Amino acid sequence: MNKLVSMLAVAPLIAGATEYYADPAKGNDANDGRSAATAFRTLERATRGLKAGDALNLSAGAVFAESLVLRASGTAERPILVRGNGAVVSGAHPIDPTKWESKGDDLWFQPSDRCWGALRPRVYIGDEMISPACGHPNKVDPKELSPRTAIWQTKGIYFRAEAGKTPRDYALLGGAGRSKGEHSGVIIENRSYITVENLVAERFPNDGFNVHGTCRGILFLNIVARQNGDDGFSIHDDVMATVIGLHSHHNDFGIQDVGVSQTIVSGAVLEENRLAGFDVYGGIRILRDATVRGNGGRQIRISPTLDRNRKLVSPMGATTAYLENVRVEGGADEPLRVEDGVTVTVTDFDPDL
Repeated sequence: MNKLVSMLAVAPLIAGATEYYADPAKGNDANDGRSAATAFRTLERATRGLKAGDALNLSAGAVFAESLVLRASGTAERPILVRGNGAVVSGAHPIDPTKWESKGDDLWFQPSDRCWGALRPRVYIGDEMISPACGHPNKVDPKELSPRTAIWQTKGIYFRAEAGKTPRDYALLGGAGRSKGEHSGVIIENRSYITVENLVAERFPNDGFNVHGTCRGILFLNIVARQNGDDGFSIHDDVMATVIGLHSHHNDFGIQDVGVSQTIVSGAVLEENRLAGFDVYGGIRILRDATVRGNGGRQIRISPTLDRNRKLVSPMGATTAYLENVRVEGGADEPLRVEDGVTVTVTDFDPDL
């Protein structure tokens, strides 16, 4: 592993490759982005000209209020590298305090079309998430909200203030991204040979890390996914991805991979997610050296990918999974559920309930 990481780290030194920089506080999109002193301000601008072998360096610990969308591919010899340096991509933005409508009894409503499908935006006061409902939010009756709690439904946001207060008295944030296109923190679709390291993705309506389409050679190193509306980490369709070092917490699902994709996850902590820790459908799944604990529903579930007639979508839909050195602690459901049509090999599995 160290040899692999070392090889990837020096890839941008290959002739013709360029180092780029992004800094949301000190950068300017009119800059050339080729040094920390002339950094771009936004990720949208910083990723626009990336090509095989290039590296994008994010300002250490910075918060980018936007998605990281990677639109170019590297090659096996010249992968694209994103050095997060502990930076955060965040989907949380201030909720407009002028658009609230009183519904009486301290209940307020604001129209919004950002909640649909798998997009489940949440509401926050500072670092506190105040819309903790699991599953589809439309199942919650807004009239049952307690003071200082909210729910974001398909028609809009409901918020019950404390007695004598209005929404203007709170610095309310909504985890819906800037637009419908910013559904996830890191978005890779039909692109290959990309490495993302040391990055935090938080408070997006869909996933922290989302990979779609046909992708090869996708590598994530030391990443964090927290407080996202659906999955902390998710790959779909026909993707081959490796994750080394993942902390996924307070999402609906810690990891939820689907389709005929292939995932290797090593060194993960999947904890306090609302519905499940490790929930996968179809493909080949490897989870090793992991801790799965305190998730609100099932801890680990491995299922086939079925069509509407309950038939396999393809031979790869049958699911082959390997669990090695996995510890399960606590939680509200059984430690491991394996559905019919799945082959699972388990070694050093420790369910400490």
